[in-house]
Amino acid sequence: MENKNLPTTKNNKNEQNDTKVDILALLGINIEDGKIEIDTNKTKNLIENLQKNIEAKSKEIEEGIKKKNLDLKDSVGVKIEEDKIELDLNKTKEFLDELSNKFKAFLGSIDGSINSMKR
Repeated sequence: MENKNLPTTKNNKNEQNDTKVDILALLGINIEDGKIEIDTNKTKNLIENLQKNIEAKSKEIEEGIKKKNLDLKDSVGVKIEEDKIELDLNKTKEFLDELSNKFKAFLGSIDGSINSMKR
């Protein structure tokens, strides 16, 4: 689900070279000169795409579990087969650490956007 064409902003607080996704731009929200402009088509498209991606991945995982044939070994460290389940705890930890960092970056971006709106 990673999109390399996401709008970004530079984080100048602690990490000079840290680039974050501009959440407001993704949602079609532009704040300039005390005015807020919302591109509802952009907002709607982003939410619809996110929903489709989540539904597709959830369905894939659900079907894999039902069929007892799910291979997420490379990304998450979990592989389910008819007669065994393999867990790679190192891969699972890496996945959870990466997911945690993405959530932190996302929440930090929202926080930054809210702070810029207050100004």
